[in-house]
Amino acid sequence: MRVTAVLVAALLAACSSTSKSTNPPSSGLPPPAAGAGGSGGGGGSGGVPGATPGETPPAGDATVPVAGPAPGPEGGAPDHAPAPSSGGAPKVLYIAGERPNVGTDALIHQALKERNAEVQDVRETTVTPADAQGKQLIIMSYSMQSTDFKAEAWADVPVPVMVLEHFLLPRLGMTTSNGFQQGVSALTIVSNDPLLTAGLPMGDVTVYTPLGKEMFWGVPGPGAIKVATPKGTAGRFVYFAYPAGAMMPTKPAPAKRLQFFVASHAPPPVNDQFLNPDGLKLLGGALDWLLK
Repeated sequence: MRVTAVLVAALLAACSSTSKSTNPPSSGLPPPAAGAGGSGGGGGSGGVPGATPGETPPAGDATVPVAGPAPGPEGGAPDHAPAPSSGGAPKVLYIAGERPNVGTDALIHQALKERNAEVQDVRETTVTPADAQGKQLIIMSYSMQSTDFKAEAWADVPVPVMVLEHFLLPRLGMTTSNGFQQGVSALTIVSNDPLLTAGLPMGDVTVYTPLGKEMFWGVPGPGAIKVATPKGTAGRFVYFAYPAGAMMPTKPAPAKRLQFFVASHAPPPVNDQFLNPDGLKLLGGALDWLLK
């Protein structure tokens, strides 16, 4: 019995001495991935200097930016200048002399709405060429006071322009002479351009109702597409257009330029319903050509 007791005591002593580990206690965290650099999260790993991946950084430690693109304003892709649009709503700068829109301005706005255009309305006294940035079309209305508009500053703007005020034509470099003709309701189409004529045939076309209104005209340069004259008056063109780069009287057109004949702008209650269905077709053709 004594020998057995001695053996049991010896065995207990041996077990006690081997229970102490030489390894430090585990942190409970997964080990670093192979090649992660062991003690640090630098080198673009997305961690915090000196922290183990997955470990909550101590207060006061600087965060290292995560590799890859920084989020943009909406938390998505980085903010950058948008690429030029190949479609979508055309943006139009509409320069006029009064608000709200009445008469011819109301008719043209309706035609633009039918083409899903986004229109920025600006008075002729406050607009500047900087407002043309990003626009696909500029419309210069008959309702403006032309003497209050600095037309010469717009002569070289590389954006298509539609003119409805004949006093602007020479100041924009589009004609050698200009004026208006009274008591006319019909024009003579002299072009077979299918878009500018809206498919109407060559010859006389009544465009106003009621009859006996005015039309603006000009004498364009050699590169113009001459669309129409007042009925019975050759040489005065009430509707003409320049493609971009076409020769005007003294210089090439910096972008499309178009003179449209409408010279009527009555306020309510008349509200200027003077363009009849054929006149409205020509208005639509002019806008479609400019926006194409």
